[in-house]
Amino acid sequence: MLIHLINTPSGYYVYDAHVNTIAPISKNAYAYLKTLIEQKKTTNLVSSSTLREVDELRQDGLLSDHVIIKLEHPLTDLVSDLLNRSISNLTLQLTQNCNFRCGYCPYTDNDGKQRLHSSKKMTIEQARKALLFFHSHSIDSEFISITFYGGEPLLEYPLIKEVVKEAEELFSGKDILFSITTNGSLLSDGVANFFLEHDFRILISLDGPKEANDKNRKFATGNASVFDTVMNNLKLISNSSPKLMNNISINMVMDPSLDFDIFESLPIITELSQINIQTTLINDYGLANENVFEKHFTTKYFYHNFLFYLAIMKRYTGGNILTNTLNGEWENSKKIDKNSPSPIACPSGPCLPGHHKLFVSVDGVFYPCEKVNESEAFKCGSIDTGFNEDKVTNMLNVSQLTKEECSNCWAYRLCSSCVEFADGGECLSSTVRLDYCAKSKEQAHYTLVNHILDSDITNHLLKGDCFNE
Repeated sequence: MLIHLINTPSGYYVYDAHVNTIAPISKNAYAYLKTLIEQKKTTNLVSSSTLREVDELRQDGLLSDHVIIKLEHPLTDLVSDLLNRSISNLTLQLTQNCNFRCGYCPYTDNDGKQRLHSSKKMTIEQARKALLFFHSHSIDSEFISITFYGGEPLLEYPLIKEVVKEAEELFSGKDILFSITTNGSLLSDGVANFFLEHDFRILISLDGPKEANDKNRKFATGNASVFDTVMNNLKLISNSSPKLMNNISINMVMDPSLDFDIFESLPIITELSQINIQTTLINDYGLANENVFEKHFTTKYFYHNFLFYLAIMKRYTGGNILTNTLNGEWENSKKIDKNSPSPIACPSGPCLPGHHKLFVSVDGVFYPCEKVNESEAFKCGSIDTGFNEDKVTNMLNVSQLTKEECSNCWAYRLCSSCVEFADGGECLSSTVRLDYCAKSKEQAHYTLVNHILDSDITNHLLKGDCFNE
């Protein structure tokens, strides 16, 4: 049985991975199923009512002996067609250089295992080849997205302008969206006007107020405050190009070694309230130093989770720095829905490399996206040779590296283990992938708890309980 037991303040539940559904159970049934999972012999007699409850679960399609005999992504047979006709998002790494040296950035480490800051930059010829490849492999895509990435992409602002010009000509007749991920230090009136003219979406990294931001985000040279620089640029844009502010989002990476309350004092929340703020914790995967959590950070983080649910129930009307992040988690929890069991399965982590997003490095090499390391394991083609479809298929079906473990895992439908977490340097690694399993299961458990809360809140709303004082 691929089942997982959940105990929340609202009761006891069992999740059955085969049918992807959660069912409420009694405390006694919870205890009984726990002994089955742990393969322990119970010393206590099991009541007839408990056995009857378990039997009813089986009659409802849960707790079956169904097994997974094959791990295969449902898009496997479509890889060639999708790569050749349906790419919709191109990300160009314009440079590996950056004017920052952020403490948690994998580029900053410079150990050669992940990424490197270097003087390498994309030439207009390489960019043009990437655009032409994108054009010829996006025939079935009505919507086109082009993202500029680095390093710091605004170091190559003239190249951005040229790419935009050529892309608009090349993709004439199609909807096209330009976006950029930037540290915000090189924004100016001229850049803002150009972004406004071409309707850019802009993601700026700003990690809270000055104290929090400047702890990790630093200029490569000099002691100037990154926070002051970025805030001044945002205020400049707000005054000179106010319409552009609607296209700007902030990515706030929260350092858990700081007091959570610090992040709520970000001036931009009040001064530039129209800006969307997305929060996340420092991703310490692959870094030398793991996150250290301040004593009360976790407590306050989950308190804001609680406020989020109160807001959904119309019991809280105040602001919440985590709202945008929690909305995403909330939506993920709604994906749990009863399905018919199948002998063919695939953990949900991998996407189709090159299809959803094609990342082109400064050297013209293809990678699944900007999140993976630029190692040999993730190279899946180039602007000169096209896609290596065999490598793409292997990345899509990365779970086959850990076939035995994945086939017997209750969390396979909710798995967050991207191919990123299988980086063995020269090739994909089962050992590295398994190292991430515990964290992935923890996230899956949290998704299930959110689903239970979602159901409880929905039921209360339908009953009108949330509006009764």
